[in-house]
Amino acid sequence: MREARFVRIIGRRLDRLIAKDGRPVIQIAKRANLAPQTIHNILEGKTWCDAPTIWRLENALEERLWVNDSLEVEEADPRTLTPRYRRPGGGTSPIVPEKPQ
Repeated sequence: MREARFVRIIGRRLDRLIAKDGRPVIQIAKRANLAPQTIHNILEGKTWCDAPTIWRLENALEERLWVNDSLEVEEADPRTLTPRYRRPGGGTSPIVPEKPQ
């Protein structure tokens, strides 16, 4: 349930930023070096948006997409940090950082 909430939050923010930007998705995808289908899948909640993808979209849109405090994640630069994340139910995702051991 919680993971689905984060997917919806990212999808809504991305949708608002694309509408605000005014460019077609295909142009944003080219600038972000992503497939247009990836953006459509994120908007529809069909795929997770990992940290490098979020970073690429933020650079293409020149706006923040991932607001760290509302997504309950640590501050990290995805260009230099490749943290491993865990989901409460198992598996991995960019949502919940692993606890240091």
